[in-house]
Parts: sequence; structure tokens; C-alpha cells
Amino acid sequence: MSKFEELLQNYVNKDYAELMFIAKAALDSLLPDCYIFNPRENGDKTVALWIVIAALGADSKLSPLERKFICELLSIDNSSLDTAIKAYTPRMADITDVFADKEGEHVKEKVLTLVLCIAACDEKIAHEETAFIRRILA
Repeated sequence: MSKFEELLQNYVNKDYAELMFIAKAALDSLLPDCYIFNPRENGDKTVALWIVIAALGADSKLSPLERKFICELLSIDNSSLDTAIKAYTPRMADITDVFADKEGEHVKEKVLTLVLCIAACDEKIAHEETAFIRRILA
């Protein structure tokens, strides 16, 4: 098994509560970096939301467990999540990639951690999600 596959499996093996704890810590630590990237009112939350939605959009599927995970992570209801999902464009993945690259390795690590938690919360990581994770790592 490659190091990359081990990394993915490590996240898949974590339970829901552990993934949520890790994801919340990653998200909280990313907000200041998100504001630097987009220094407008609520710019930090906008960039963070783009990252989360890009992670969800990677495989174009939303399992009930992923829905629950994102609603809990962002402290939003299903209706708000549906509104955010409707705003999804592939450009969000591009922005996530640029953000992770532009802001340095410490930010890339936080973005990667957040995306890995989202991808693994339903106990599997789809091929498309794997491709998105590889893109962030590149």
C-alpha cells in the first residue's frame, strides 16, 4: 500500500466523532487564512464554505451521512446546505486548489485535513474524491 493509500485509509478508519473533531479544528484554524485570501466582510466564511462545497462536489454525490456531517460541521440546517450546494460550480475546486497552493504548506495541510475528513465521513473515499485530494497535494 502506498503512503497516499495509507493516508486515505487512516481517515476512513476514523470514527465519525473523531473526524468531526479533526474537521472542526481544521476549519477553525483555516478561518484566519481564508480571511487573508478574501479580506471582505465574511470573506473567511465564504472561502471556507467554498472548500467544503468543493469537497462535497468532488464526487457529485451526497450521502445522508455526508449531509449530517456538513450540517454539524458548519452548524447549519439542511435547507442552508441545499442552498450552498445549488451554488456549487467546478470553479470552487479551482479556488480551493489555488488557495491551498498560494497560502503555503501550513494552509495546504489544513485544507487537506478538512477535505479528507469530509471525504471519509461516510466510511469510504470515492475515486473522484481521491482525485481531488491528489490535486490539492500536487
